[in-house]
Amino acid sequence: MLISTLTTLAASLLLGILHAFDPDHVVAVSAMSAEKPGLRRSLRYCSHWAIGHGGVLLICTVLLFGLGLQLPERLLTTAETAVGAVLILIGLLCFWRFHQQHQGVSTETKGRRTPTLVGMLHGLAGSAPALALVPVMSQAQFIVALGYVLVFSAGVLLSMLLVGLGLGLLQHSLRQWSLQLFQWCRYGVATGSVLLGGYWMVHSL
Repeated sequence: MLISTLTTLAASLLLGILHAFDPDHVVAVSAMSAEKPGLRRSLRYCSHWAIGHGGVLLICTVLLFGLGLQLPERLLTTAETAVGAVLILIGLLCFWRFHQQHQGVSTETKGRRTPTLVGMLHGLAGSAPALALVPVMSQAQFIVALGYVLVFSAGVLLSMLLVGLGLGLLQHSLRQWSLQLFQWCRYGVATGSVLLGGYWMVHSL
């Protein structure tokens, strides 16, 4: 029993680490980080995103496996479509802030909750596939299911911290090497966010 539980938790950690690298996740945090680059900011955005993502999965776990409730299918579909819309919005906001910065206008914002909210939306949209293996692995035990999701979310957080570290170091290196290339990369990330968002919306409808 102990070995089975440890194997389940190890599998959930690995799945969480891999889950964080989904394209929509990486593009979202990359675009948000590109608005105002910096290592600390990138780490903060990525960690807040992961906390929002994990928080929603924990709530879904309690509702589904603790209380026996079901999430409406329409809600999950709407969340998937909203992910695409948010990616487009993030990309467009990046372009607007890049323009403001070029004009010398301050773009300092207080939107510290934005990464958390985006993470929550991603968590809701991906809750069905993320929790699909819980009944099998937990063998209908709520505590094990909760542990699975906690460790899964820890894996997501670990990966996102690595993503944030990588983004911050890459941004710093590009700025030191070529400011023009750095700006092109920022516009490329914003464009990618808009394009992926459009693709996501079309395929979720």
